[in-house]
Amino acid sequence: MAKRPIIFVVILILLLLSSWYLLPSSLVTKRLDSLSGFRIAGHTIRADIRSFEKGMPLSFSVREVSLMSGDYQLFQVSNLTGVLNPLALLSLRLSVRLKGEISDGGLDTTVDLSDRRADIDFRVKGVKLPLTREGPESSPARGVHDGEGHMSLSLHGREIVGFFYRGRIRDMVLPDIDTGGHKLPLSVFREMSFTVRREAPGYYSLRGVLEAEGIRGYLSLSLAGSDVTGSLDIIADKDHRERLQGLFADEVMEGVYFITFREGIGRILKRISVLHSK
Repeated sequence: MAKRPIIFVVILILLLLSSWYLLPSSLVTKRLDSLSGFRIAGHTIRADIRSFEKGMPLSFSVREVSLMSGDYQLFQVSNLTGVLNPLALLSLRLSVRLKGEISDGGLDTTVDLSDRRADIDFRVKGVKLPLTREGPESSPARGVHDGEGHMSLSLHGREIVGFFYRGRIRDMVLPDIDTGGHKLPLSVFREMSFTVRREAPGYYSLRGVLEAEGIRGYLSLSLAGSDVTGSLDIIADKDHRERLQGLFADEVMEGVYFITFREGIGRILKRISVLHSK
C-alpha cells in the first residue's frame, strides 16, 4: 500500500516533465506577456520578449527582454534564464525563478502568477546607471546600484496594487536640476540610499538620504500622476559649506538649506535630457 503514493508521484512527475516538451512556446510567452500593459504615472509599460527557447525540463531562456514606455526603452534584461516551480503548476499557478543581466549587473527575480494577480520579488546588484544609453531622454545620472523590492500586479485591472523598493547608489554622479525657480544641487552628492513605496492608487513616495564628504541631504518626493512635489533638506559641515555657495539661495540658517518644489515629471525629464545633450 505504501508503494502506491510513490508510484503516483513518479507518474505525475513524468507527465509534468513530458508536458513541458509538448507545451507550445507561444503559450508560455503569451502567459508571461500578460504582465505587460500596466500603467504608472500616466504611462503604459509593456515588455518585449525576444528569442524564447525551452531548455531542460521546466527551464527556459530568453535572449532579451525590453521594458518599454511607448517607443522609449526604460531598460533591457539580457541572457535571462528561468526555472518553473513544478509544485506551483500542480495548483494551476505559474511560479518561476528568473536570473539575468541588466546594465552590466545581475537580476534575480521570483514571479508568482495566478489568473488574477502577479507577485514579483526582485533583487539587483552591481547595476550601472544609466539603465539605457540610447535616446534623447537617456539619463545623465551615473553610478552603481544595488537594491531589492516587491511588486504586486492586478491582472484584471492592469494596475500596480503594491510596490516597495529599497536601494542604494554608490559612485554617484548627478546633474543639478532647475525645477523652475529652485535648483537642486545634486552634483555635490556621491552616494544615496532610498526607498520607494506605493501609498495609494496612482500615488508613490520616495524618501532618500544623499551623502558626500561633510554634506548630507534628505530628499522627499511625492509622485501623483505626472506631478512631482517634494523637498530637499541639506546640512553641510562648516568646512564644506563653500561647495554649496552659489548653487542656490534658500539658506535657512548657517550651513542648513531647505528647498521645496513642484514640477511635472515630464518637464523634469525634459530638463534632464537637455542637460545631457549639452
